[in-house]
Amino acid sequence: MKAFVKIVVLILVVFTTSAQNIDALQLVKEHSSISPGAHATLFFDLNSSLSSEAKHQLVLPLNWKILSEKIFERTRGKRYMFTISTPKETLSGEYPIRFSVRIGEEYLASNATLTVKEHFQLEMEPLDSKEWVKEGDTLITPFLIQNLGNTTEKILLHSSKGEVLNSRDTLFIAPNSSSEILVRQYVPYSERSSWMVPVDLTAEIEGRKPVYSVVSIPVYSNNSKKADPYLRLPINAGLEYLNSTFGEQRFNSVQFNISGNGYLDFDKKHHVIFLLRGPNNIHLPQLGSYDQYSLSYESKKNKIDAGDYLLRFGQLLEFGRFGRGLKFEQRIGEDRWVAFIQNARFIKSQKGSFGLGYTKVLKGGNELSLRYMSKNLVQGEKSFWSNLIGISGKFEYKGLESFTEASMGNANAKIDGAIYNRLSYSLGKLRLRNEFIQAGKNYYGYYTNSRFLLNSVNYQFNSHLSAGVNTNNSNINPSLDLNVFVTSPLSKVKMVYLSYMPNQKNQFFFNLTQQEREDRQVPASYHYKESFWNLTYTYTSSRFTLTSSGRMGYVNNLLKEDFAEKTASFNTSVAPEFGITSWFWLGGYFEYMHTSKFSQQNELQNLIYFGGNVRLNVNNVISLNGMYRNNYTPDQLYQSRRFTNGSLVFDFRKHQLSVVAGKTYIPISFSESRFSTFFSMKYAFRIDAPVAKNKNIGHLKGRLIGLNDDLQKKGVLLQLGPYKVLSDGSGAFEFNNILPEKYILSIPSTFELEGVKTVSSGPLLVDIKADTTMVFDVELVKTGSVKGEIAYRLQEKYNFDESEKGEDILILAKLSNGEEEFVTRVNRRNTFNFGEVKPGDWTLEVYMPGSQSEYEIPNNIVKIKVEPDKTEMASFTLNMVQRKVRFTGQEFKLSSSKR
Repeated sequence: MKAFVKIVVLILVVFTTSAQNIDALQLVKEHSSISPGAHATLFFDLNSSLSSEAKHQLVLPLNWKILSEKIFERTRGKRYMFTISTPKETLSGEYPIRFSVRIGEEYLASNATLTVKEHFQLEMEPLDSKEWVKEGDTLITPFLIQNLGNTTEKILLHSSKGEVLNSRDTLFIAPNSSSEILVRQYVPYSERSSWMVPVDLTAEIEGRKPVYSVVSIPVYSNNSKKADPYLRLPINAGLEYLNSTFGEQRFNSVQFNISGNGYLDFDKKHHVIFLLRGPNNIHLPQLGSYDQYSLSYESKKNKIDAGDYLLRFGQLLEFGRFGRGLKFEQRIGEDRWVAFIQNARFIKSQKGSFGLGYTKVLKGGNELSLRYMSKNLVQGEKSFWSNLIGISGKFEYKGLESFTEASMGNANAKIDGAIYNRLSYSLGKLRLRNEFIQAGKNYYGYYTNSRFLLNSVNYQFNSHLSAGVNTNNSNINPSLDLNVFVTSPLSKVKMVYLSYMPNQKNQFFFNLTQQEREDRQVPASYHYKESFWNLTYTYTSSRFTLTSSGRMGYVNNLLKEDFAEKTASFNTSVAPEFGITSWFWLGGYFEYMHTSKFSQQNELQNLIYFGGNVRLNVNNVISLNGMYRNNYTPDQLYQSRRFTNGSLVFDFRKHQLSVVAGKTYIPISFSESRFSTFFSMKYAFRIDAPVAKNKNIGHLKGRLIGLNDDLQKKGVLLQLGPYKVLSDGSGAFEFNNILPEKYILSIPSTFELEGVKTVSSGPLLVDIKADTTMVFDVELVKTGSVKGEIAYRLQEKYNFDESEKGEDILILAKLSNGEEEFVTRVNRRNTFNFGEVKPGDWTLEVYMPGSQSEYEIPNNIVKIKVEPDKTEMASFTLNMVQRKVRFTGQEFKLSSSKR
């Protein structure tokens, strides 16, 4: 046995020694991926016992570079370290790298693969946008799209108000390339003298955020707009005819309707809203045909509601009551107080009410409020008063927001209370929310004998993924008006959910839910418990939307006590909507449900619900909307539901005609519900009533006049300080509603006005006075030009020519007519030019300033007559001054003497 062990050990030693003599080259650690333009470090280990010198080579893809190279000696062999870089324009994908070593006659190689990640960078900007356009023009704006990433991008192009010209809706752009896209857009007419028109282009990429670019271009009217110094209040007035059924009853009514909403002063300190609608011929607020006379006035410190208004006085005392009366609110510094009196109109159990409240604003925007209210209630034939007092506080600190209200009430010699709390807290990606209502049986505020509890926890992992838990327990009894169609079913819900939105178009919502719902109408149409999972998918694009869901679980029908058996339940729904064009959409709805929760006998039922809708809008002039549903599930009928509805609206700015028809389900109370069919036709016209005149503005009107009959006067841009307008066909222009001040009137240079200028030699100074209209005509003329040249005389004696002139000679040319003077310098080509010179007699002078006595220009002053659209030429000669020595004939004797 010992001999056998020795033999095995000897074999292993020999094998290991032999293995160590085998030469090997391998990559130590391979990078999974890198970004384009980034660098990576590679390590290769050479295991070799050979003593010969090793020659190595690293082969990289084209244009890749080796930044550094190091070799580390090891006990047996070497380690090679290379730091390499990739070009920024490297396309995404896998790239092979080969490292080889030659040791004598032996050749070793190791292959590696480096993956370059996808890099997305799409940029878009407008090119050569016009400085301004006229209304009615067709504007074509180029946009440059650059793909600075390393993958080919599939782009869906569209403009909100324009049309993409030279490209299909879908565009493919290769990496490191660009494309120029033209957007054509019609510039509409307007009642304003100038405005800004936005031209935009959106590029949508699957799975990424859209890239958006927009440029705003000034638009000027072709015609002078009439000045309106008045502040106007828009008022809509009209008539409405209603034909409706409510159960077995049929009604007809005709009502007038007058409404207005706007400011009463230019400083926007006084605002008013009013509505006059009547008479009330039907006395059924459920149909929406009740009369209403409302006036609301608001200033910086005060607010008054008179007539019919909706009262909200805390969360517990009165959260929503429509009635007739008066409410007054006032600010005292940051604090507020309110007083009201009201007679309820649409609830049988309440008559009059009044109250008083005060709110103290604390540091940091926190608030503390105290309220008192008394309301006259009716139960059967008994009438009593409910006296209520409430205190509430709003608190905000960092991520914490809290609102709490507590109230006590005294009614029928009994005291009871209620409490409301809403709390939310944000900590990083975590969101917490709690809402709570508890009202006693003898508390007669907005709620009575009510309980409500909502808890929510949400965690946002990133912009795509979130998860949360919700619980909801609702058993509330609000005192609702008759025109609020909700019966508040009993419900208990527990839910865990996960939301995933991979991009802007797609969203997935998954939830596990346990719930109990009970119908409070008599007789009840449902009472069940169920547990289920649900998956909802939503897709949204510019021309198509889709919402679909699938649900599966178990349900307990509790309509009868002996229904204890659980049954399987599932349903699926789909709701697509297609944009046939940007102004015409068609949609549908289909739902299939297999359940027993609505069965009076606890039998499995196959329920099918379907419907459709249509939307049409043509230039905001014609609007058509329609929808149809064959039915709703019973647990959806706790509130008003429309089964059919159609509306057609013609809007012509000042006039509007609308037709509406449909069929609606209305839950009146816990024991009654009815269907209502209706048809209405309404005509309204708009009046812009003057309410104030602005006397602190002025106006300027004028005309472009010219000495040349063929001078183009239409569409000339004029600028008065910051204001700009265009002249009309006759050359007339108007600046309206201008602040009183001194302005410079100018005509910016354009291609159309090349060779045209004003007759006036100086700036056109205009002094605008308040509440006045100044008339100012601008005379234009077509101009001419003056050109000149300097010649150099060749003199053999002094051998002087142009080449000896050098660059130190300064020659100026001056053009003047007694009113204006222009000076320019003769250029290196020995020429000069005066452009856009007004017609008339001018004096041209060429001279050399300073001390340049070596040269002279004979006849350097000439008279020139400038004519429109003509160029006058002038030539001058530059001579070198000749030096002469004169002899006097006298004799001079030279001598020297010593002193």
